[in-house]
Amino acid sequence: GGAVLDMAQDFEPDLILLLKCDILSSEVIRGLRHRTDVRLALWWIDSPYRWPPAIEMGEACDRFYVFSDYDVRRLRAGGLKHTKYLPCAFDPLIYCPPRDTQAPGMRDGQPHDPVSFIGAYYPNRSALLASLNGIAPAIYGPGWHARQEQGLLPLDLRVSNADTPPRELARLVGM
Repeated sequence: GGAVLDMAQDFEPDLILLLKCDILSSEVIRGLRHRTDVRLALWWIDSPYRWPPAIEMGEACDRFYVFSDYDVRRLRAGGLKHTKYLPCAFDPLIYCPPRDTQAPGMRDGQPHDPVSFIGAYYPNRSALLASLNGIAPAIYGPGWHARQEQGLLPLDLRVSNADTPPRELARLVGM
């Protein structure tokens, strides 16, 4: 935390945008507010209710952006009036629905996974995917390979390459 404070004082930025910055504490963010003139914005790209310290961090910032209208309403009702909606974005040239119908498992003459899960590893997600009797989605996202290598995932889960580039991922999942 101290290194962040020192860097902000030396650099003197006008704005610091924290992107789901769960490696900093709300104390460090409050320290930035007290030791610098920098404006602080936190963009939390998951529900902050999944990790309550995010709400404390958002309270310490000038703006608290979340990706869900529901969370905006709930946070504002709880007193965080500086909460704003900022949706996640995508490139429609890469991620777009199929333009035509083809044989299941095929896209542009290439095989793709008919069922895919894209997202970071969390234990509840692993349990949910393991409970899909007879459905074996291809799994893409950070954290899955490490759990698989440690033998912590059910054997029937198919973990795909976590480092798949966006265009290839879109092709594989049939977009």
